[in-house]
Amino acid sequence: MTASRRLFHNLRSPRAWRHLRVRGLTTTLRAGAWAVLALRTLRRQIPTEGLDVRVVPAPALPATATSGIEVALCIRRATCLERSLIMQRWLMAHGSPHDVLVGVAGGTESIDAHAWIDRYDQDEEGGGYQVLTRVAPPA
Repeated sequence: MTASRRLFHNLRSPRAWRHLRVRGLTTTLRAGAWAVLALRTLRRQIPTEGLDVRVVPAPALPATATSGIEVALCIRRATCLERSLIMQRWLMAHGSPHDVLVGVAGGTESIDAHAWIDRYDQDEEGGGYQVLTRVAPPA
């Protein structure tokens, strides 16, 4: 049996899927699927609702599945605002509410806007951006 055929055969066995479940792959994939759904919903709402959008509630998954969300949002090319709103909902579901900050930087010739999560995105704290608004976690 060739190596590719053996791999395919192994993935068809329930025992292989149990092994993947133990390692957390299924929860990570489920978290990524939720992020894609939330992103699709946000992209429809933001043009009409602005910052008063409602992100789809996060599924009951362990916090270790955060990497699935980050990867899904990266692949789907989420903007910093979309990423921040979705991660805010995820963090809130895991008992860690954070504000989303929206700020600007630049001068009269060019203006750069950016969104990040307060006290979560450590690399982005401040970063030369003047905070214009805070988006509190939904009640």
